[in-house]
Amino acid sequence: MDESDRLRIETIEHAPKRFYEGLSEKYGGKWDGTRFSGKTNFGEVNAVLLEYPNQMLVSLADYTLQQVVEVVNQPQEGERMVSIRIGFHGSMIGQSQKMGYSEGILVYDANRPFKVLFPANKLIRWMSIQFPLSVIESWMPKENQDVKFLNSLHEEDNWFFYYRLTPEIEALVRDASMYLNNSKLVRPLLYARAFEIIARIMLLVEEDSSKVVISKKIHPDDFDLMYQIKEQLLSDLSQLPNIDVLSTQFNMSSSKLQRSFKAVFELPIIKFYNRHRLEEANRLLKYSNKSIIEISDELGFHSASHLSRKFKGQFGYSPNSLRNDL
Repeated sequence: MDESDRLRIETIEHAPKRFYEGLSEKYGGKWDGTRFSGKTNFGEVNAVLLEYPNQMLVSLADYTLQQVVEVVNQPQEGERMVSIRIGFHGSMIGQSQKMGYSEGILVYDANRPFKVLFPANKLIRWMSIQFPLSVIESWMPKENQDVKFLNSLHEEDNWFFYYRLTPEIEALVRDASMYLNNSKLVRPLLYARAFEIIARIMLLVEEDSSKVVISKKIHPDDFDLMYQIKEQLLSDLSQLPNIDVLSTQFNMSSSKLQRSFKAVFELPIIKFYNRHRLEEANRLLKYSNKSIIEISDELGFHSASHLSRKFKGQFGYSPNSLRNDL
């Protein structure tokens, strides 16, 4: 991707109100202190941002962008602020604008430098939760603080974590999004869902090995490329990735491509793709009326039985069992 095609917007992650104020002044749209809505110069943005005690912030945002936007965080000194982003995207062209492919769960230090790329021509939805690290520490007595999640967040070098999105956490995000326009319930419900999401992420980290830690293993430019590749993989789950084609496209040897991708997402490219393809099948089984045959065709499986075998291997139950339990 040519960087000249991107719109670069600088921000301070732990001051999102200033971000939306600046967005409104420079690019258009309406910001009333809690909600941002309307068309900007680069697309349509709709967001709600709610403040809670202990400097906790919870937001939900939808973007339908006409060009790629690169949001760059400016590093700040001070108490470590934890940011959690849970994202989904789906094509805007020819498809219903509902939450689609999962982007997974990102956990990172809001005071560190980073950038997030938002692709063009897609509906993107993010739920964000931000809070001081001391909030989690206050939940537990010191003798019970030796847990993986807290230990990870105390690491100085390992500032970025990627986790797969579990069905339980996805259900909480979907539930929260249903109350966006309910002025009476949106504030307490987002607060409650945020705490449950944090607790479930802590449980996920304790029980699951799918965590990815980024430290000094990969150059920042290569890290950016890996995220572009991830975007490309998730944009079409019906096509098995071709490593040689990706290697040529991103001007990187196949061995370095595989090594760098695994350093970021802890899985080789094909395994990462297959995991997300099966999680999308799980999502379609739960939230659509499509048949198992239709889902297998849409996601590029050879047959419904091929999907069923792979699905049971990942989740421990068959697509039919899941449908029968709904």
